[in-house]
Amino acid sequence: MSGYELRARQRPADPAGPEAVSWHVVRQGSASALCGRVFPLTTVTRPITDAHAITPPRRCGECWTHMEALEQVWAEGSPREPDP
Repeated sequence: MSGYELRARQRPADPAGPEAVSWHVVRQGSASALCGRVFPLTTVTRPITDAHAITPPRRCGECWTHMEALEQVWAEGSPREPDP
């Protein structure tokens, strides 16, 4: 899934700094997540290869469901993404 990255939905900044509340899947450099939520491009990102390290309570369920569908389509050999 190169071409995608993780983007954090964060709590407002406090003295300790912003905290990631949940992680969403976005196309690299995009502000729009697979679930449709839009983020500022300044929010924290992680490489998509870190997806396995994000625990289920910290994942956006819609993004992970869509990501699993993408992986299934690609595993079957299709170069295109499934319709949402």
